[in-house]
Amino acid sequence: MARVLGADLYEIDPGRRSFPAPVRYPIQAMRTLARVLGKRPRNVIVSNPPFVAALWLDLFARPLGYRVWVDAHSGAFNDPRWARFSALNAWVLRHSRGVILATDRLAGPLRERGMEVVIVNYPGVETKSRGPNADGGLVAALGYQFDEPVRELLEAAARVPDVSLVLTGDAPLELRALAPPNCTFTGWLDREEYDDVLAKARGVVCLTTREETMQTGAYEALQFALPMMLSGTAALRDIFHGGVVFVDEHDPSSLADGLEELWREHERLSEEAEQSRGEILERFRLEMEELRAGLAGGAS
Repeated sequence: MARVLGADLYEIDPGRRSFPAPVRYPIQAMRTLARVLGKRPRNVIVSNPPFVAALWLDLFARPLGYRVWVDAHSGAFNDPRWARFSALNAWVLRHSRGVILATDRLAGPLRERGMEVVIVNYPGVETKSRGPNADGGLVAALGYQFDEPVRELLEAAARVPDVSLVLTGDAPLELRALAPPNCTFTGWLDREEYDDVLAKARGVVCLTTREETMQTGAYEALQFALPMMLSGTAALRDIFHGGVVFVDEHDPSSLADGLEELWREHERLSEEAEQSRGEILERFRLEMEELRAGLAGGAS
């Protein structure tokens, strides 16, 4: 988002992981505020969760003359780690200039309370080229979070041994031990390495058990016009169409069927994905234009 907007990006050092969150987050928030004081921007876009930095920025926004826009991920509302702070989160959103969300499913209740909401799915709208051979297997883009049915996916892969599955990200050792022979793990990849993996992929798998959660891996697959297997949530169905195998259940049998279809119907699904890519990316571009207009608008 910062790159597309031409904004200054501040990726704060998370500090020592051994520090408990009640210590680490306030330190990060104060450092973020110091950065804002040094730069004196008109608008500040801050990620949430965690809400702590946005809380500090909201407190000083009026006297210091900047406006806070909260880029709120679904975890701010439905991740058990943050849902228990719903009252504080609501205060932060209410006192910000605007809220950036990926889905209208979360926007409705905020708009009813008078908050300005802008829907932005994915700022990157450039297309990317695939390699000549799709010999890299199916790529499962994972963060190993509580809402991802990874164990079920590994069991599903064992049921379709002819399907090659590549799992990205830092997989816990106990999950690696459960993987069948047709699964490989890449470990953490930087952006260039990850794009190389996608350019060779036969398809992409993105799964979530949360109804309102979007999938960055699906956005990235879209740029390559890759066919996908996605959870059949309303949020994902609203955005993605063409070249998609939706799975409404996350049991191993249903996932195995989806993997097999994605693998077997690769060519047909690739053609559908190519046909739908332009339309979806244009939707993303228009969303970014609405955000630009909000950032350029006057105070309210």
